Amino acid sequence: MNPSLIVPLAIRLFFCARVKSRLFFAGSADGSIVLGEVPDIKVAVKRCKTGTGGKAGLARGGESQFFGARGKKSALRPRIPQVHRPRGRMVSKGPCDAVMSQSTSPLRLVRDDEESPASPASASPGQFASAALALADQVESMQREITTLHEEINLLRRRDETLKFYMHRLDEELRLAARLQQDFLPKQLPQVGAVRFHALFRPAGYVSGDLYDITRLDETRVGFYLADAVGHGMPAALLTMFIKRALVTKEILSGGYRLLRPSEAMARLNDALVEQGLTQASFATALYGVIDTQSLDVTFARAGHPNPILIGTDGTIRPLEADGSLLGIFPNETYLEGSHRLVPGDRLFMFTDGIEVAFSPGNGQVDADRWHIELERRRHLTTEQLLTDFAEHIDQESGSLQPKDDLTIIVMEVNR
Repeated sequence: MNPSLIVPLAIRLFFCARVKSRLFFAGSADGSIVLGEVPDIKVAVKRCKTGTGGKAGLARGGESQFFGARGKKSALRPRIPQVHRPRGRMVSKGPCDAVMSQSTSPLRLVRDDEESPASPASASPGQFASAALALADQVESMQREITTLHEEINLLRRRDETLKFYMHRLDEELRLAARLQQDFLPKQLPQVGAVRFHALFRPAGYVSGDLYDITRLDETRVGFYLADAVGHGMPAALLTMFIKRALVTKEILSGGYRLLRPSEAMARLNDALVEQGLTQASFATALYGVIDTQSLDVTFARAGHPNPILIGTDGTIRPLEADGSLLGIFPNETYLEGSHRLVPGDRLFMFTDGIEVAFSPGNGQVDADRWHIELERRRHLTTEQLLTDFAEHIDQESGSLQPKDDLTIIVMEVNR
């Protein structure tokens, strides 16, 4: 190989491989040296391919000329200072110093903190060829790494698209499940005689672990129940669907029908859950009651559920109590009943423990007293205004976009 061709090739490959160190692009033609600052890697690659420089200095003998990107003469001088030595030698001081002499071996590189050599270093064409091949291998290795990175990025993009597809499908399924659960709720609350019902239903997610129903049992009696499965989300929602199906309130006989007492209905529901052999973590609380719209007598039984709260016509607040254990844990469990005769103006609040959690401080502890205080503060409001105010208060609380628990309130009101 002709040494006059090896030298410029070695110089060009060396500087193209070190563009990250902000070195200089160098080329050689007809025994001359071209130096120019490399602004970025794209320009460096282009100059490596074409052998031209943006603002390059061309030293020939004792002269100094400057050329633009297209090889035309330009009055602009390069940013790097140049010092001309006697004919055939040029020294460039900058981020990387270059010393070139046409009279001997062409090139030696020194760092900024080093002294320029008194005499140019000698190097054979074979050494330059070896250096050029080594640098070519380094450039090829970097190109392989870049190609590998591009492949990994494309793989991550495909994974991202797959995840988006499955997340979208899961979102659609959960939305459909939420609409289906809403269909199981009463679309219109019954109003029989002077008795009216109101409800507030707020799931913590797409679906709720709470479920309620209010239905007429006969001409004068109305049955109501409220269930709260442990936890929330899809598993709890499935358990409440089973509770709705397993709760029996009326027994058909040969000569007619018989309404089951709340304690008996709750015992049968508990046995149905126990027979399913569910895990110990699958249990629920519930409250079931019946009101006679003529006598205004209320009878109810509860299974580990919060006691209902009565706001009397005189503004007094007190709970109505009845003992009973959780559903689905102990077989053949007995549930006691509670009863009370309402008067016009009374309001009976039945709720899940989510309302207590909503009004509790954010330290993980449930403060049931605060919920009672909040209810007492709003006792002068109508039932519609009270439930609306509760909903607005919960929305303004910290973390309202991610509620801690499902929340349901049923209010039974006797008109004056």
